[in-house]
Amino acid sequence: MELPTQTTFIPKKPITQEYREETSFGLISIIAIGLFVLSLMLAGGVYFYNGYVAKNVETQKKSIDVSKGRFEPETLQEFKDIDKRLSAAKIVLNQHITTTPIFEILSTLTLKNIQYTKFGYKFDETGRSVTVTLSGLTNNYETIALQSDNFSKNKLIQDPIFSNLNLDTNGKLAFDLNFNVDPALINFVENANKDNSIKP
Repeated sequence: MELPTQTTFIPKKPITQEYREETSFGLISIIAIGLFVLSLMLAGGVYFYNGYVAKNVETQKKSIDVSKGRFEPETLQEFKDIDKRLSAAKIVLNQHITTTPIFEILSTLTLKNIQYTKFGYKFDETGRSVTVTLSGLTNNYETIALQSDNFSKNKLIQDPIFSNLNLDTNGKLAFDLNFNVDPALINFVENANKDNSIKP
């Protein structure tokens, strides 16, 4: 008697393993397709953005060309000439000096018994100092000593020196006086700025 052939329904490979491989492959495919589509979208966005920028630059160039066309060459040359004149005027103004501050200092510090008869000034070679020269008359040597002490206490007057002391025909004591001041003290622009800052 023949034994019945036993059939089995157990697959040679586990079903779960095949299912996992198919699922894994499908997920990778979806991710790859998504990345591909995303890269295409980004490339398209960059392309259109570059086109927009190029168009915008071209529009700006045309606008600048139109603006340039509005100014005639003669007008531009006139503006250049005015600019040169203003620059020259600025240089002259910066070199312009005013002696008013020196007179203000002298009026404040000079003793009543001293009379000035001559006034002059000159810049040194470096332009960093101004030498003021004065001649004057007074009653005696004591006044000269007091005046020299008075000048020495002021920081705006530097190195005051009295010289050529002698009596004139009227019995007055004549003298020469030299001292230095900072050029900024008599610079017109500096003094104008100070005046403007003081005004309310």
